[in-house]
Amino acid sequence: MGAVLSLIPSAILVFIICKMGNTQKDSVRFLLKMLGFGALAALLSAVVSLLFTEVIFSGVDQGNLFFILFDNFILVALVEECAKFFLLKKGSWNSPLFTHSFNGIVYTVMIALGFGIIENIVYLLIDATLAKIIVRGLLGAFGHVIDAILMGFFYGIARYLGSAGDSAQAKSNLKKALIVPLLFHGSFDLLLNLADYTIIVFLFFILYAGEIVLAFTYLKKARYDNKEIIQTSQQPS
Repeated sequence: MGAVLSLIPSAILVFIICKMGNTQKDSVRFLLKMLGFGALAALLSAVVSLLFTEVIFSGVDQGNLFFILFDNFILVALVEECAKFFLLKKGSWNSPLFTHSFNGIVYTVMIALGFGIIENIVYLLIDATLAKIIVRGLLGAFGHVIDAILMGFFYGIARYLGSAGDSAQAKSNLKKALIVPLLFHGSFDLLLNLADYTIIVFLFFILYAGEIVLAFTYLKKARYDNKEIIQTSQQPS
């Protein structure tokens, strides 16, 4: 029950964003597909991370600073954001339902919600306490949705620019769609791993609050600058 309750803030935010977007033509099936892709991204990320930590780095001192940095920015942030980004682009870029740039945010938050659901289930299965599950849901799952807003903002711009024939700027925004949430994600995980010190906890919440403000600023901008996408099969590589 705690795992379900902890996802409520994320689900409410995702619902609001879906209502904000031009989703009247989007089939429920397509949005559920994005949700499923998010779940798949979580499973793929878990397998890759487990392979590295338990097999490839099994004999490495995982308590040293280098490994902590590698773990948080590469094994967690990079793997998870790449999985979400790859499945997002694979599943939505050429969809005829992708009619407006704001839809990019709608699709990314659906993927983030699917990711958060599986992540909560995994934490439930590995002997996590109810308190930890709720904290992970409120911070982790909600954090995935906030990251997704940033990813979706640049992704939607990239799709519009790609349809308008500006492939150079489309590629630039696709890079931002991956790099910006990756840096926030990695920084959060790093600070959480170093949260034994009060100053680190303070920095974590400052950064978390800052990203939320940035995400909602982008959300507002994307809503009021919602570009119509010229349907084309052309896609920047």
